[in-house]
Amino acid sequence: FRASATGNLRKLTRAVSMDAAMLVYLDGANNVAAHPNENYARELMELFTLGVDNYTESDVRESARAWTGWRVNRRMDSVRFDPRLHDDGRKSFLGRTGNFDGDDIVDIIFEQPQCAKFFATSLLNWFVYNDPEPALVDALAGILRAHNYELTPVLRTILTSDVFYSARAYRALVKSPVEFVVGTYKALGLPEINETALPALTQMGQRLFFPPSVAGWPGGQNWLTSGTMIARQNFLTRLLGSQTLAASSWLRGLPVKPQ
Repeated sequence: FRASATGNLRKLTRAVSMDAAMLVYLDGANNVAAHPNENYARELMELFTLGVDNYTESDVRESARAWTGWRVNRRMDSVRFDPRLHDDGRKSFLGRTGNFDGDDIVDIIFEQPQCAKFFATSLLNWFVYNDPEPALVDALAGILRAHNYELTPVLRTILTSDVFYSARAYRALVKSPVEFVVGTYKALGLPEINETALPALTQMGQRLFFPPSVAGWPGGQNWLTSGTMIARQNFLTRLLGSQTLAASSWLRGLPVKPQ
């Protein structure tokens, strides 16, 4: 994700699909022709590219067959494709039929109009505001398709558009605990985040690397409860009253009053 954050979404989807961490996390490493595992095939469409109700159970089964054969060597942290474990029969997926493999599945998904709408909605939810208007989603989806899912020009369009500076977008997004904590340290000019930040994140509702489900954290207004708001205030109070603040770039060079 760091290498491809502003690259091509189709290429990123392929890379994630064949990544050792994903193959282990969603059981792709156990997906073989004799016993297809549907976990990744389902989440690829439901969570990552199309959204709920935009595919059938048959599509899940056929996609799982196409992804068979990938293996992970945990000792070497390497991934390889074993053709002996791959189902090379004909498959029917999202209205297309052929001897598909994983790359073909990704290509067919990205041909779907819903795919561009899914990513457009996700980008607008993240950068602008939640529940964007259908017309706005359609417009951004068109830009995604026009640029062949290259993210850099799409992000430039979002961040320089009038919508980004609109009244509705102003203060519309709730920072996640991670954004809140990291942003606080950066705003104060602190050079590094100390160990007290981790329990504070948990109290705010976000334990790093332990999302509540494969869908991640629900985010948005869900971050704000009476308990998590108090946790945010307590974090700020402890940080501003601690010795950590002495490292702030704001305080460097200030004259020290004699005792």
